Amino acid sequence: MKLIKELLHQIHLWLGLISGIVILIVCLTGGILALEKDINGIFNSEVLTVTPQGDAHTVEDIKKSFETSHPKHNISSISIPNDLEKAYKISYVPEGHKGGRRGRLSEYVNPYTLESLGSENSSLKGFFMFNFKLHRWLLAGDIGKMIVGVSTIIFLVLCFTGLILWWPSKMKQLKQGLTVKWGASKKRVNYDMHNTWGFYVLIPSIIMCITGLCWSFSWYNDGVYLLFDGKLPSKEDNQPHKIDSENQYLSFQDKMDFVDTIYPEEGGYSISFPNKKQAVYTVSKAAGETFFSYGQSRKVTFNTDHQPNSHIAFEDYTLGRQMRIHAKSLHIGYYFGTFGRWIYCICSLIATTLPVTGFLVWWFKRNKKGKGKKKNKMQLA
Repeated sequence: MKLIKELLHQIHLWLGLISGIVILIVCLTGGILALEKDINGIFNSEVLTVTPQGDAHTVEDIKKSFETSHPKHNISSISIPNDLEKAYKISYVPEGHKGGRRGRLSEYVNPYTLESLGSENSSLKGFFMFNFKLHRWLLAGDIGKMIVGVSTIIFLVLCFTGLILWWPSKMKQLKQGLTVKWGASKKRVNYDMHNTWGFYVLIPSIIMCITGLCWSFSWYNDGVYLLFDGKLPSKEDNQPHKIDSENQYLSFQDKMDFVDTIYPEEGGYSISFPNKKQAVYTVSKAAGETFFSYGQSRKVTFNTDHQPNSHIAFEDYTLGRQMRIHAKSLHIGYYFGTFGRWIYCICSLIATTLPVTGFLVWWFKRNKKGKGKKKNKMQLA
């Protein structure tokens, strides 16, 4: 057993030294991104929040008002939050742009006054985009993506080897593994921080690693579908249910009311307009941010004549597709709402310290051995 622990110690040490810098960067940026929504809410409150004043204008009114003031912009979607104190978000493609996420801009509108509230702080948006690119690709494209993926696998190995090395051989040693002895020497405090804090963030770290690998490797992503569906995804999977509709024009409010008849649960709406890829209107209804519901939208499509076409909900997806949606929600900490995001942020920031404290554990031991050898040489001389 002693030999096995020594082997695991060496594996833990050298894998940690090899991947330490990347793990530090990924954990730090991940912690920042976990609170993106909350930080945006604080610094963009004048844009994101409104004071209710009677009944809100219809989506038709908001659409017409925007098109009047921006005649050369093409609306791609309008988001209607399930909160009377939140502004509506209009995503649009400026004239001359091809569209897509990179060419899409957004503007917030007061639904009670039709006043344009402007856009989110561009500097803050750029800050989070920088962190996102650093988190996913290390600002190095596909090479960076590969490095992040390999480092994530290494971090997963470090989690399990660290747990085995942490595990006390006797129950009376358990307290030592759960507390930091702050009054001890700096070497002991550093060791306790690495040992104890690593244990406390173990489960969130494993969850982040397992889910994060879905974006690093296609083979891993395919493996999720193979594991839960027994096959790779195909066009035949996740097909919506067709709707036999009467020939009647449905306004945007009628569309949302129609969605409510199929999916009565409370939630905000997002209306996507027809584009080159999809010649239909799509009304998505969010399921909120309660446990195991974030990202589980219900969708109803309407043809260009504004008549119901099809509908599909999270429950209609294959188990593999459902798990992929869960993977994103678990990875970014959006389950449990604000509480979950803060927990993920704190755990990520603590995980950021592990490469540093781990390196210092090795450095202190290395210097101790070096001093011991030097002392022996002096005695022999």
